[in-house]
Amino acid sequence: MNSLANRLVRWSAGVACLALLLGTAQAANPGANKKKANDKNCDHVTAVDTAQSTVTVYDHLKQEEVTYKVTADTEIFLLHAKVGLAKLMPGTKVTVTAGADPQVAVRIDGVDVPPRQPKAKANVNKNKNKAPAPK
Repeated sequence: MNSLANRLVRWSAGVACLALLLGTAQAANPGANKKKANDKNCDHVTAVDTAQSTVTVYDHLKQEEVTYKVTADTEIFLLHAKVGLAKLMPGTKVTVTAGADPQVAVRIDGVDVPPRQPKAKANVNKNKNKAPAPK
């Protein structure tokens, strides 16, 4: 019986050491296993067609664009808020979940929104029809 107790103590100590080593490695690099939203290996929207109810996504694993049909049952979330198809913009990093039909999206999760481009200012001369001021 003493031999069994010794084995149990040694096994427990070994498991505790292994857990300590794994915990230390995780603490040293906490984000090692997390996929970053700005990672180049994320899928992203390349086109949205609200008239046809489709969204085209570049699939980084297949290295090609895939077009999904969006139905009334498709749930679309952008930064954890439920939105409509029109809110998805090209460049938005997404995860698409297909249903039984691989061409129909059941859920689309937008995890990162591309920065908005500043609007170009029109070069309009406000004093176009006014006479120059006298000197």
